[in-house]
Amino acid sequence: MKCKTKITSLSLLILLTGCSTSSDTIRLYPSQDESYSKNIEDGRASVVVYRESHVIDGTTVNVYINGEYLTSLEPNAYSQETVCATNQKLYSQFTGKDPAYKQKATQGQLFKLKANEVNFFKIVNIGNQPSLSPVPVEQAEKELSGFRKQQHTLRRVEYVKNCEQVLGQYDLSDSCRKTPSFRAEI
Repeated sequence: MKCKTKITSLSLLILLTGCSTSSDTIRLYPSQDESYSKNIEDGRASVVVYRESHVIDGTTVNVYINGEYLTSLEPNAYSQETVCATNQKLYSQFTGKDPAYKQKATQGQLFKLKANEVNFFKIVNIGNQPSLSPVPVEQAEKELSGFRKQQHTLRRVEYVKNCEQVLGQYDLSDSCRKTPSFRAEI
């Protein structure tokens, strides 16, 4: 029995030593060195959301488009998605701060996205909470220099979707926009 324990302990020690001396860097959140895509399907809009490291401290920032999960942004990283070129509700929140995911459905800002263009948004600090702010192309390209595209999460944003507007500028084809306050505005 003692011999078996010694052999098991020695095997475990050798295994752990081999793992700790590996020259490969382990990445928990894989990302890629690549610039954002300028190829946009006709009639669609592209959204690039990025986070600068010096703007806000805290965990990763979850980003949602129309209540659907896009990414959890790390500092100095960006994510890109193609959506309908209409009003889109964007929302951001620190990871783990909305465990029931109620805020993603009820909060956020509507932005009119430009068709056939890349629309840039960055994470800003509003009262120590992350928020999204539109950014001009020139500024975004400067700030995105050296940022990495995040690849570690599965998006839930619907890409293949009917993009026709039902009620003009309000685009009520999406049921999450049919809130009482929104109906009153119409």
